[in-house]
Amino acid sequence: MPALLPSERPEVGRAKYHWITMFSKPPTWIWVTMLIALVAAIIWPWPMVIPFAILFGFNAFLRWQYWDQALVVLTQRRIIRVIGVPEATTTEVSLRVDRIHGLVLQQTLLGKLLDYGTIELESPVKNNDLQELRRIERPHQFYRLLRTMVFGDGPPDDPDYRPEDHNTAPLPELGGPSKGLRARMPAVKAKLPELKSKLTGRSP
Repeated sequence: MPALLPSERPEVGRAKYHWITMFSKPPTWIWVTMLIALVAAIIWPWPMVIPFAILFGFNAFLRWQYWDQALVVLTQRRIIRVIGVPEATTTEVSLRVDRIHGLVLQQTLLGKLLDYGTIELESPVKNNDLQELRRIERPHQFYRLLRTMVFGDGPPDDPDYRPEDHNTAPLPELGGPSKGLRARMPAVKAKLPELKSKLTGRSP
């Protein structure tokens, strides 16, 4: 869990990556090593099957650990992504919500069946680590939270903003001025002699 600033509390929401991310393509050195170990285990079943099993189990555990700890947190001001194993290496990347100008939700057929998707964040800040949130679990729920934060009707993010300083009178309805003039015409006509006498200095 990332450390949140006091102004970011309370947390708005969070999202997990779908379990299918554990089956994504591994780094090159891992699958090359696994391939070599597999070939060796086929040629010399004993004892090469033991290191292959150990390597396979270690890789599976590491992938599960990375998936279990990966997290996307949405706060009042930032969207934060944390990946890695706390006991080893972790990476935390964040982006201010007011820098996000657009959102795109993408789902493949398999994503709709298993309920995962990719959310693209359109921003002038070129941050490759947060441009795409791939294979997010229950993407529609997190997408709605993001959309509310980015395009919601909340007050501007400005500590000096005072709503009372921006109050304006409501606009008149269509036809309002003409109706008002017609209603005031008798009173205006009644005051015309008095105004005329003041201008000419003569009594009516």
